[in-house]
Amino acid sequence: YHAIGAGAVSYVQGRRVRNIANPEHYCQYMEAGRSVHTETECLEPEESFRETVIMGLRMNRGICVETLRNRYGLDFEQVYGKIVDDLLAKTLLKRQNGHYCLTTQGRIFANLVMAELV
Repeated sequence: YHAIGAGAVSYVQGRRVRNIANPEHYCQYMEAGRSVHTETECLEPEESFRETVIMGLRMNRGICVETLRNRYGLDFEQVYGKIVDDLLAKTLLKRQNGHYCLTTQGRIFANLVMAELV
């Protein structure tokens, strides 16, 4: 995903890039044609997997277990184990047609759910 703006974080081809957080400085750098990136980090495959899960759960359709398995060779249920069971039991997460997504209640507490999955 590409993100634009002050403080935005992009993730492309295994690299996470963070932009300058201060809007005024961000604009000054942009106007001067300078890079607005302040931090770049390459993620290991499991870190990338977790990043994909967290970002995917923020979307309405959630994450596809098969797509994750094909892309990373990791199984969502095996990686997270009891955490998934607990989130399902608390009705913060639901499984539907091979996808996991946040429930209405899960959206309210999305940051808490994501903290469990990091």
